[in-house]
Amino acid sequence: MKISPENILCNNNYNFKNIPIYISGNDETYIKGLEDFFLKKFKSSGFGNINYLEKSNNYSPSSSLFGEGFVNIVYSPGFVNKDLIKTIIKANEGLLIVSKTGPKDKGLKKIFTNSDSYLLIECYKLNKISKTKFINHFTNTNSIQLEKEVFWYLLDNLDDRYAFLIKELEKIALSYKK
Repeated sequence: MKISPENILCNNNYNFKNIPIYISGNDETYIKGLEDFFLKKFKSSGFGNINYLEKSNNYSPSSSLFGEGFVNIVYSPGFVNKDLIKTIIKANEGLLIVSKTGPKDKGLKKIFTNSDSYLLIECYKLNKISKTKFINHFTNTNSIQLEKEVFWYLLDNLDDRYAFLIKELEKIALSYKK
């Protein structure tokens, strides 16, 4: 299932489920922001151990002395296939695939798009709609009231890359509180 990243990041009540997650796109700051978001969600759901997979033949189900679950992170999606995904699900471990869009990931994206129990999130340069969602979410979360002219100015002039947009909004929030 494909979902837009702003629908996840702008939802304070996001219902996290341990399902395979594939984060892809060309905005590395956006991808990293989502990776951090999901790692926090995994940790708060009892997945305290991180296993970095480099090749599918390196995977073996893990066990923890303290009962914490494992989340497997893959930065090279070229070797990920249906069998590996099913094996990780069967072991009740988390799977987070993180990479820039590349020519080798079309098959994997198709697997994630066609499945209702997998999550595909594509992170590209922000458009006006997604920037509007982030600005509104940020101002609502921080109880900031913007005049219409200021809002439209910010929408037109703030960066189109996720991390830079958030940093600029944080600066605005700091100056607003003073």
